[in-house]
Amino acid sequence: MASSLVLTKIVHFILVRYLKEFVAQTKSDIDDAILKIITKPLCIFVVFTGFYFALKSLSVLAPYSTEINNVFFVGAVIIAIADYIPYFWRGDKSVVEGAIYDSISLLL
Repeated sequence: MASSLVLTKIVHFILVRYLKEFVAQTKSDIDDAILKIITKPLCIFVVFTGFYFALKSLSVLAPYSTEINNVFFVGAVIIAIADYIPYFWRGDKSVVEGAIYDSISLLL
């Protein structure tokens, strides 16, 4: 579990420090919006995955393997969409700009 927290810090550092500088150099704003959108859920997902593997390694919980898998699958889906729903529900284009907003809103 502790290793997932360290990995989360590393992932966040790479996204904010290096990838943010790289996408700032491009001409389009789509990659900036994508990076802004995925940073928080990706870090939460890394912690969530670490917690999943920590539970799966406990032999005491082996009989509940199917239930653990189901709970973590639902949790992963919720993590993936939780940050996006409020913006689309309100029609807020301040976080998701231009073409990316239009593309995703067509799917919803």
